[in-house]
Amino acid sequence: MSIIGLDIGYSNLKLAYSDKSGNLVTAIRPAGAAPADRFGSRFDGRAQDDFLHVLVGDDPYIAGVSSDRAEMWERSLHADYANTPSYQALFHAGLLMAGTTDVKMLVTGLPVHQYKDEKLRAALEAKFIGEHRITPKRTVNVEKVKVVAQPVGGLFDMINQEDEENPQIDEDARILVIDPGFFSIDWVLIANGQLQLRSSGT
Repeated sequence: MSIIGLDIGYSNLKLAYSDKSGNLVTAIRPAGAAPADRFGSRFDGRAQDDFLHVLVGDDPYIAGVSSDRAEMWERSLHADYANTPSYQALFHAGLLMAGTTDVKMLVTGLPVHQYKDEKLRAALEAKFIGEHRITPKRTVNVEKVKVVAQPVGGLFDMINQEDEENPQIDEDARILVIDPGFFSIDWVLIANGQLQLRSSGT
């Protein structure tokens, strides 16, 4: 069992998890994903060593590559990105890179305006919970999913790196986190340890 943090963005796929020794492992890959038949082969006949081969349903996809490497395939740049096959392929690529078959908790994010919609959060949680056939020979089970507002991840990272004896942030602090992404800019305001949704947005 493991805990995985997975950020499926428009430009990058970011992953954080603990290995068997308890050490933090992080990875970042380009967020390109398309059906496998949209990618050419190397002129020298050798295999592409940077491709992540996954399944979306029964269809083979390649994920974690620059989006301009797919032929005749438009990348998804719209608010319904989380419901596209490319997003699903990147989700499966993240699970593949984590190298486990049992995920106790998966933490992921949504843009703030989508995070505010409880139905969208619930839909993403439902999509990620359960068994996922990510390759012909590998199935991964995800037990629980936690969806956060995307900029909160940066704040968690800063808090995690702080000196416990001399913290820069206390419980009474007002914190504004701004997350400039490829498709949108998100921001969250934290006051007294609570997310202020009315003052946060996309």
